[in-house]
Amino acid sequence: MYVHLYLGGVITKTLCAGQEAADPETVKGSKTENRADARITITSGFPWNGRVSVKVETESEAAFTIALRIPDWCETYTAKGLEGAQTVVRDGYLYVTKVWKQDGGISLEFPMKVRMIQSNPRVREDIGKVALMRGPVVYCMEEADNGKNLHLLAIGENPQITEKVNSELGEGVVTFYAAGKRRAEDITEDHQLYHTYRRPVYEDVYLQFIPYYTWANRGEGEMQVWVREMEV
Repeated sequence: MYVHLYLGGVITKTLCAGQEAADPETVKGSKTENRADARITITSGFPWNGRVSVKVETESEAAFTIALRIPDWCETYTAKGLEGAQTVVRDGYLYVTKVWKQDGGISLEFPMKVRMIQSNPRVREDIGKVALMRGPVVYCMEEADNGKNLHLLAIGENPQITEKVNSELGEGVVTFYAAGKRRAEDITEDHQLYHTYRRPVYEDVYLQFIPYYTWANRGEGEMQVWVREMEV
């Protein structure tokens, strides 16, 4: 059985005698000995926290494999409940093969770490810019939190991050602040479009990021996903 998305739910499956294990590379020839009904309950904190519980209930002992997706955005993870199991990680899945007792399960923890994403340098529009993600969620800046002219904002390589639950955007929605800079608007007296170069002046600010899907719910305004990197 494959678990692709960690959404809460209940799966029931009848395992027939002679059914092959789901990962033949790991347990060649492993078969269930008896017909058994399995009830698998998935409880998940996604996408705001990475705690996942996979509870397995069977009428009697049954041997089968559960394949758990390891997300590409996840650099590390922990898994508990693997005692007595054969495990292998392949093609983005953790295969767990064992004789499941009448009441067993696995717990997983995927750290929801804020990280910077960079595009391929061939994407001209995004050169010198980064996007921020937390777990599987892409974030953005919005005018409602950061003011106008979002293109004047910049972020450093290792910014200080402060997370906050923002109920205004929905139940349990996690937002965060990051230390950044705002470039002062260098406006000449006669509002010239071009002028002789002057070294930019920056002020320290905190940039607020919200999940991309939540923007445009607090009135009209600017939005920006790709943020300029701070100049060295």
